[in-house]
Amino acid sequence: MRRREFIRLLGGATAASASLAAKRQTSTIPIVFVSVGDPIGVGLVESLSHPGGNVTGFADILIDLATKYVGFARELDKSQTTVYCLWYKNWALGQRMFRAAEQAAQSLHVELRSQDISEIAEANDLMAAMKASGAGTLIIQASPFVYRYRKRLVDSAMSLGLATILPWPVAGWDGSLIGYGPDYVDMYRRAAFYVDDQLKRREFITLLGSVGFMVPFRSI
Repeated sequence: MRRREFIRLLGGATAASASLAAKRQTSTIPIVFVSVGDPIGVGLVESLSHPGGNVTGFADILIDLATKYVGFARELDKSQTTVYCLWYKNWALGQRMFRAAEQAAQSLHVELRSQDISEIAEANDLMAAMKASGAGTLIIQASPFVYRYRKRLVDSAMSLGLATILPWPVAGWDGSLIGYGPDYVDMYRRAAFYVDDQLKRREFITLLGSVGFMVPFRSI
């Protein structure tokens, strides 16, 4: 039996745009993506439990996590009425995550004070300003920029006496107080097994639209 044609799209910052481009090109070839922060919001799928069509994959639900980190910061020190956040502004999804964090802060009746960063050279001064204004714990919001420079960001925070909350388990090994979120290594590993398993199914194309998303998580 001839194997069905298959597109596998893997990638962090470009996964959403690449998957959307592929979806526009075909409605029959199965598409599996890895690490898309908001697959519903960008128009890839109808829902996480029943994606519909020929697209499914692995979501890292970064917008939902942005609200959870505000809760973590609040729980670490309930006497504080202010939560501090550093976020990378030059990423479209980052702006949506920041708005979600603002809404979470409002629901918890705390103030969210933030600094946006565009270059790693700004990190120490921005963190020092937040430390001076009373920060003890700092949320560093997810972005490709932050993932790349996470060790330097954590080191800068630690040198100023700031505890950090970051979105990935590996950040815990870098020295962050909390590293919670998608495990990308595990996500890519599972993607290979998932693809292999689905390619063996004769009903793959019709089944695909009913297969829900998987979100491998770990915390440190």
